[in-house]
Amino acid sequence: MLVIVDNSDITKPFGEQFEALARVHDGSRDGIEKGYMSANIAIASPRTKHPIPIYSHLFSAAEEYFDSTNVETYKGLNLVKHLFQEKPYTLVMDRGYDSNDMFTFMHKQDASFIVRLQDKRYLKYQNKRIKVPNLALRRKGKIAFSSTIKGKNYALKVSHIPVELPCLPKVPLNMVVVYGYGQKPMKLLTNHPIKNKEDVLAIVKAYITRWRIEENFRVQK
Repeated sequence: MLVIVDNSDITKPFGEQFEALARVHDGSRDGIEKGYMSANIAIASPRTKHPIPIYSHLFSAAEEYFDSTNVETYKGLNLVKHLFQEKPYTLVMDRGYDSNDMFTFMHKQDASFIVRLQDKRYLKYQNKRIKVPNLALRRKGKIAFSSTIKGKNYALKVSHIPVELPCLPKVPLNMVVVYGYGQKPMKLLTNHPIKNKEDVLAIVKAYITRWRIEENFRVQK
């Protein structure tokens, strides 16, 4: 089961008396506006991959007991852990969740994950710390994969590299590099084992499914 995790915003540009109204980044207009943040988790339905919400929590940095955005996400991940019990699932996340604290939390939960990496991230490869973009350039993509993303057809080239996180030494991970979507290659980090071509493509398909949660946000807003 794919469990898609993402934050969104609910803006209230004309609101004056709402409690704990804060300044947030308006993702629709790419600016700063009054409103709230929301932590959202959805599962991708097995057949159509349509997002089915299982957790949505509105929060604000102006609240008295607000700690951090990560803490609000942890609350949702704890609920997911409780709901699924021993059933297997994979957390699928965007670049905003590329942080040592988040990776450490998921590792302690023994959760499977696929996270898109930021270019400022360093990984360990063959006992050397290498920046993600430089490491990605070592693989040019041996696996061909065609995909339709947001109504547009893409001819992708995919490779993978066994790596470690400096914050999780000796924990085997894989970086999947995807060429053909955008000017820069897309870099994904996963703790799923990769043994063959099918395993690599499953990681890419799972991450592409993450974009479906935007349908959820449109309804929410």
